Amino acid sequence: MPTPARTNRARAAHWALHPVPLAVARAAPSALRLTALVLAAHTEPDAGRADAETLTHLCGLSQSQLDDLFDRLIRTKVLEAWHCDDDAGEIHWRPRVTE
Repeated sequence: MPTPARTNRARAAHWALHPVPLAVARAAPSALRLTALVLAAHTEPDAGRADAETLTHLCGLSQSQLDDLFDRLIRTKVLEAWHCDDDAGEIHWRPRVTE
């Protein structure tokens, strides 16, 4: 598996030290916080997408555990929507717009 590009690593390091664009409560379980950080590194201003296998690897979770965390991010109003494109093997999501 190739390593993330330098810009992705720098963005992830910045978000690890500062509030994440997909912010979850500090009291949230560590798996949820890690998933939000991984998603933030793969999110453009209005949407995100990544290979499902890559996300499971980076988060250290099975696909079903990752699906559960995506649903939890919807319930906690961090994400607006998400879906898995089984044909392409990708997961797509849309962060909730905060005003």
